[in-house]
Amino acid sequence: MNPRLQTLDLLERQIHSRGVEERYLAAEALGQRLRGTRKAPPWLVKSLGKDRSSVVRASIAESLGYIEDRTSRGALVRCLSDASPIVRAYAAGALGRIGGRNSGRALTRSKQSERSARARVGLAEGLLWLGDSVGLEMLRRLLRSKQYRVRCATANALVSVPLTASGTKVALEILSGALESETTLA
Repeated sequence: MNPRLQTLDLLERQIHSRGVEERYLAAEALGQRLRGTRKAPPWLVKSLGKDRSSVVRASIAESLGYIEDRTSRGALVRCLSDASPIVRAYAAGALGRIGGRNSGRALTRSKQSERSARARVGLAEGLLWLGDSVGLEMLRRLLRSKQYRVRCATANALVSVPLTASGTKVALEILSGALESETTLA
C-alpha cells in the first residue's frame, strides 16, 4: 500500500479514537501533512461538527485552514456559532486562509455579534487573511484586553498573517505600543 495512504488510514483511525489527545494530535498531523493540498479527507470535515471535544474541533478547524479545501467552508461557517470561543476563533482564521467571498461575508456577520475577546482575535485574523484592514484595528483594541491569553493570541495573529508593507508597518507600531504597556512576565 502507498505510504501516504497508510498514513491517512492511521490518522483516520486516530481521529475516531476515544482519547482526546490522540484525536487532537491526529488532526494537527493532518493539517501539517496535507498543508496546501486543497483536498481534505471528507471524514475530517465531518469530524469537525461531531467531535465532543472543543480542543479537537479547534485543531480540526485549524488543519482545514492549512489544507485550504474550499469544500470545508460550510462546516467552518457553522463553527462560527460553536459553543466554544476557541473553536469559533480557529474556524474564523481557517475561513480567512481559505478565502472566498462567502468567507468574508460570514466573518463580517459574526464580527457584529461576537462577544468573546478570544473569538474576536480569530475573526480579526480571518479578516486580515482576506485583506480586510478592519482586522488590524480589531487587533489593536484586543491588545488592550485584560486577559493575558487574549493579548498573546492577538500578538501571534499579528505575526502570522502575511501583510502588505504598509500593513506590516502598522502591525509593528501596534506591537511596539503594546510592549511598552505590557506588565506580564512570561
